Formats: sequence, C-alpha cells, structure tokens
Amino acid sequence: SITTTDVTLNSKLVSTYIKLVKSDKVVRNVISNLALDMDEEELKNSVSVTTTNDTEFIEISVENADPVLATKIANEVSKVLIENVKELTEFHKILISGILGDTVTASFFKFTEQNKIPSAKEILSDFENALEKIECLEKSFLTGINESIFRFLENQKSLTDKNTVSENLEKYFDYLSSLSKEFQAHFVSLCSASFFPKTLCFIAENSRSLYEKIINSAF
Repeated sequence: SITTTDVTLNSKLVSTYIKLVKSDKVVRNVISNLALDMDEEELKNSVSVTTTNDTEFIEISVENADPVLATKIANEVSKVLIENVKELTEFHKILISGILGDTVTASFFKFTEQNKIPSAKEILSDFENALEKIECLEKSFLTGINESIFRFLENQKSLTDKNTVSENLEKYFDYLSSLSKEFQAHFVSLCSASFFPKTLCFIAENSRSLYEKIINSAF
C-alpha cells in the first residue's frame, strides 16, 4: 500500500514533474506521435500543469477548441512522460499517469453526452453489454471513463445491488489490465482517500479481490 511516508517524500518532487511535462523532449514526442499541426511553443502554451490541493498529484489540462483533441493531447502528454522520462520511478509513474485537469474532464463529459459512450451506470450494471460500446471507442477515452466511474460511485448514497456493481467493476479493471499498464495505472491512481474516499471504501468493503489487485499493481 501507499504509506503516508511515501506520499510525503514524493510530494517534494512535484515541482520537478511540472517542469518535465513541458520539457522539449516531451513536447516534441507528443507533436510527433499525434501528428499535431502546431509548433512546440503552441503546444506548451496550451498545456497547464497544477498541483491538486497540495498533494503529490498533478493535473494536466489542455486548452483546445476540439474537446476530443484536448483529451488526446492530455493523455499523450501523460503517456510520453511515463514512457520516456527515466527519472521517474514506478511509484511516480502511477501518481501522474493520465490525471486529467478540469478543462479536459469537462470537455470529455460534454462529448460523452453527444456520443455512444457507455455511462458509469451502464458499465457497473452490465459490463459485458457495455463492453461492445467501449471496444468501439478510441482507447484515449478510457481515462475519462475511469473518472466517470469513480465519480458515480462517490456520489451514490446507496447501491441496491453492491455485488453486481463490485463484480462489474472488477471485470472492467481486468479489461483495462489486459489492454496496457497505462490504463490500469490511471485507474489505480484514482484510488486515493483524498479524491474518492467513498469509492475506495466501497472497493475495500465489497470487492476484496479487486482491492488486492489494485494494491499489487501499484508496486
């Protein structure tokens, strides 16, 4: 598990993470990987990096007229940072993998309302059925779906069928794990008592096997 000591020690490196996000190496790779029609300075100006409530977490936000492109860029920045910056340890990678800022998150949910993206309720009620929709999406949307699931669980005062929800949540996590460690790591990064305490408690109380998978995948 992530101890208080771990969090305290690693929070001292947040300022370094912020500088690395806008480094020439990261920016050049993002432009190349996405074939963006913008120069390095334009991309740097569109990306914002902030800390979250004085924690070890950072938020990567992207301003763009196209919400889909904004999401892609934010995800790619996280991906490139994780894959190419050797100074980051595995623990650090988990902390910063795909954490989207408010701008990108809001754009994602606006886009969700207008497209065939399964809701958190659909996924947690019948994962097999929702999977058909998920597999038709670009994988970059998975980080937004992850957050929508956590927000859904966090805001539920009561769940009528906790067994079904916990089973489908674990199936979804297993699906992410089968795709790549990147998407799995983003899911794990949301398992924080600071951001989604009720969701974390729900997982610990209702799905011990999922809880253990999350703990094991973090290290």
